Amino acid sequence: MLDRVASTVTTSHWLARHVEAVAGANLPSIPVIRRSDIRDIIPGLQLWDCWTIDAPDGSAVLFDGWRGWVIMCAPREIHPDLRHDVARLRLAMERDGEWIDCGHLLPDDRNPGAREWAGSTVYDSASGTLTLFFTATGRRGESSRTFEQRLFQISGKLDFDGETLHTSQWGQPIENVVADGVDYV
Repeated sequence: MLDRVASTVTTSHWLARHVEAVAGANLPSIPVIRRSDIRDIIPGLQLWDCWTIDAPDGSAVLFDGWRGWVIMCAPREIHPDLRHDVARLRLAMERDGEWIDCGHLLPDDRNPGAREWAGSTVYDSASGTLTLFFTATGRRGESSRTFEQRLFQISGKLDFDGETLHTSQWGQPIENVVADGVDYV
């Protein structure tokens, strides 16, 4: 059982002088995204939540200048509101705005859930081992779609052949945080 420790939260109060100081500042802004700005990174798929493949120290790993990415994906023809019903994790590489699709990150038989949702990855270059931490949603083979979420980790080999990233030798997924109904539901 976890011990609960009370904490003191300090907040700041915005006053008129604070707002006035910001009003004239040259603040960064997000530019308008126009249809002409949009391009398919991986044709036929809609892509959203993504993260880099990181080293144990948290830095992004480069493969001959290419940055490895894991991206949630669904077929383009699926309505965006329903994309989480079929979400999979995809492996890709990016360098200077050019993207290469490396296929699904996990083989079809390695997710204990019905869908793969977001997480993180850690790559150990000495052993070539990639560890994926992810949310398995639903249960493999479920007869009706559920949204039960369980946290897993799984490790496999990640290789770069000079042109693309490949995964292989995935072990068995391990549920690393198990719901106990108290601290994690």
